Amino acid sequence: MGEIKDKQMSNPNNVNESNFNETMKGYLKRAFEIAKMTEEEQKKIMNGIRWALSELTMEEARREYYKD
Repeated sequence: MGEIKDKQMSNPNNVNESNFNETMKGYLKRAFEIAKMTEEEQKKIMNGIRWALSELTMEEARREYYKD
């Protein structure tokens, strides 16, 4: 397992502003493995995620999640 950037994290299940993006990307990488996605599919999704992280606030992202 790689080094956790937030060394002050006392509970490994806590997510905060300083580690949210890395945590989410880790979940995605594991999901890619489970779904047996191709490298090209993974790259497309990660590029979309990078765009969304730079352009959307957390609140906007939550609204996107709950859209019908």
